[in-house]
Amino acid sequence: MNRTPLLIASTIVIVVGASTTQAEEWRWRRIGWEGTRVRSVVSLPDSGNVIYVSVDQGLDRGVHKSTDGGQTWRFLPESQSFFSDLLTVNPRRQEEIYCGSWSSSCSPGTWPKRSRDAGEHWEEIEAPMNRLIPSPWIPGMVFGIQAYYYYYWLYRSVDDGVTWEGLTGSPMSHMSDNMVFHREDSLFVFAGLHRDGGAWLGRSEDAGFTWEGVLEGEIPAFDQDPLNGSHWGAVSIREEDLTDRAWFAESGDNGTTWETRVLPDSIWYVKQMVFDLYEPGTIYLVDPWAPGYPGTRRLGVYRSMDGGGTWGPMNEGFGDTTVISWMVPVKGRPGELMAAGYDGLWLWTDGVGAEVVDLIEGESLRLEMAPNPFVDMLRAWAVGMNGSDVTAGMYTLEGRLVRRLWGNGDPGGQMFLVWNGRDELGRVSPPGVYILTIRSGKAQESKRVVKLRR
Repeated sequence: MNRTPLLIASTIVIVVGASTTQAEEWRWRRIGWEGTRVRSVVSLPDSGNVIYVSVDQGLDRGVHKSTDGGQTWRFLPESQSFFSDLLTVNPRRQEEIYCGSWSSSCSPGTWPKRSRDAGEHWEEIEAPMNRLIPSPWIPGMVFGIQAYYYYYWLYRSVDDGVTWEGLTGSPMSHMSDNMVFHREDSLFVFAGLHRDGGAWLGRSEDAGFTWEGVLEGEIPAFDQDPLNGSHWGAVSIREEDLTDRAWFAESGDNGTTWETRVLPDSIWYVKQMVFDLYEPGTIYLVDPWAPGYPGTRRLGVYRSMDGGGTWGPMNEGFGDTTVISWMVPVKGRPGELMAAGYDGLWLWTDGVGAEVVDLIEGESLRLEMAPNPFVDMLRAWAVGMNGSDVTAGMYTLEGRLVRRLWGNGDPGGQMFLVWNGRDELGRVSPPGVYILTIRSGKAQESKRVVKLRR
């Protein structure tokens, strides 16, 4: 007979500034190409075992491929180019790989390249584009972004890259080299553009034939949250007194209305924003710049675990001159990030990451929680347990047990837990980030829990 256990537990969280402290518990480590400029890294949307990097220094300039999660790499000879830049994978045809070129010249050997067979063979596309982004919905439609110093041009091809048309008219200053396609609507696309004499985040509902501006300002980075579909943009504006002002904006209605949030440390430029594939509310800012004297200073990587409310740096382990050009979360490996830097390829693994990996290869186990973040009470439920050796507990990020929620018993295939934020001794746990872990036989599921201050 199935039983549904109910247990009251203690709360978990990280305080406003605690994200900085927790982030420094782990370090980045270089896993390849020491001293070599790696321009870009991509992980396949369906498999974290297949990873591509583009390199533009050394003898093997071009694209390298790993099929074992980055442990070993193979150079793809036909991709060879002195000017390899940003990589893109078509999410609906993942054997289709594009590699841009940072060269502005127009001659054979300097063009961007495309592979239609997972990197085995490559063909040149005769257009000087730093990044090529295929439409996941419309065959033959490819968008191209050309960058020259801090200026960007946006192009589109409807004949598979043979001919191109410009979409911006004039160059865009400090705009993103990303485009976002709607998850369900094949004609819906976002891109940076110039409109009415100013810079905007543009929205098109007809695959780029016509555009409307939905967010004013230079948009050096924007993307879509893969977990809830909301759109985010980092906005920069130069005021009349020539001071730079920047903020973060989120839209939950496809860009019609926006909510603003602050950026940390007076940041005025963000190269890229990245969303965690498994943890709601976890956002990364890549290679942000802040005002300095003289000129500017780079801040590396910042992380927010509460949807952009508070931020902390996560640069422990980087070299003094490390500059990150592109970063991705690795599919199937929660807590793991790969970053392409001007001094090699870097890996970040959160403390919980190694635990969660076992679940990917193990039995089917599902854990859900709400609300998260929470203030007074967290409700969690799990299904898919198999056997009598089931345990559940709340842990700190360092792995210390805070409260045992279920131990060494058979919950009958399903489990319901309520946690009031107290530890084993009944004391109120501080606000912060904790890890809820359930184990059943060889299967395991771990998720972060954020407790907010009342």
